[in-house]
Amino acid sequence: MKKVLILGVNGFIGHHLSNRILATTDWEVYGMDMSSDR
Repeated sequence: MKKVLILGVNGFIGHHLSNRILATTDWEVYGMDMSSDR
């Protein structure tokens, strides 16, 4: 199992990328966004 960190997860690309990874793989996904994690 892989672990993935997505920066900017609240943006358009980060949001769709995280949804696609979660739907098609068994990877652990961690997300951060500067506007919410300060």
